[in-house]
Amino acid sequence: MWGDMMLETTRALRLMPLLIASIVALAMLMHPHAAAASTTTESARAAKIPWSGHWWPTLNRQGSVNLYDRGGPLEKYDRFVQARSGTASQARQWELRNRYTENPSATWWGHCHAWAAASIMLPEPPNGVTRRGVSFTQDDLKGLVTAMYHSPVIRWINGSRAYPEGHQHYSAAAWADMHPAWLDYVTRLYIGYYRHPVIYDIDRGPEVWNFPAYAYTRSATRRSDGSLAVTLRVRFASATLNTRGTRFFERTYTYVLRSGTLGQYTGASRTNHPDFSWIPGGRQATGVNPHLSAAVINEIIGGGYRV
Repeated sequence: MWGDMMLETTRALRLMPLLIASIVALAMLMHPHAAAASTTTESARAAKIPWSGHWWPTLNRQGSVNLYDRGGPLEKYDRFVQARSGTASQARQWELRNRYTENPSATWWGHCHAWAAASIMLPEPPNGVTRRGVSFTQDDLKGLVTAMYHSPVIRWINGSRAYPEGHQHYSAAAWADMHPAWLDYVTRLYIGYYRHPVIYDIDRGPEVWNFPAYAYTRSATRRSDGSLAVTLRVRFASATLNTRGTRFFERTYTYVLRSGTLGQYTGASRTNHPDFSWIPGGRQATGVNPHLSAAVINEIIGGGYRV
């Protein structure tokens, strides 16, 4: 569920030894020296809770719900534009020509990054409207605002996309991150300190599944050697249809933090942890369906809504 738009950003950011040391030192300093096996627990929740929406796959297969479906968000948008101005709109046709795929390996291609960004940047659209004889469900409205965020402004935090071996951009280092010290730091800094959601690709492999995280609970036990054994439970907004508000799921990550290192995942987290992290800073026009208009979508949603 991601495009190659991130490649240059991925290349641009590299871990800096001094910053790495600072991250681990910060985590250790937040747990002052105490008796062996002492445990501290903290929890935090973002001020803005991302809303659940769909990731709108681009693969056409039985049972999938796509932006380009007959009777879907883009066809309804075209019908509204026609009724509003008498001008034919080609939003659905553009999506079919430029996003549609029948590649059987593209099961994860879609708009998860766009939904994750929109769910953080925008209020949740209302529970359905009818405009000029066209009825839009809440999922239709979420689909339209998601499509407008196909090219979000990306504020990259940490991690590199993991490409499969043999790919021209394959990197063994990319498969090794996102390291525990960074996961710990990013989660606590953004959600804990700034009270701001953060987006993680929760799949460490070549597939990309972006989900907005907005809450966590962290338990850290100081061991006799001075290291910290950490259990971090992170709450993510789910990508679901027919959901008003936020449905969520949780992932638990376990790792050990040692001063001067990037930490080490333990248990199932060795192979099941985030690949990279980022936050959205807005939206760009480049790469977005050119037949969609923010002003028209605002008019459809109504109530002073601004995409």
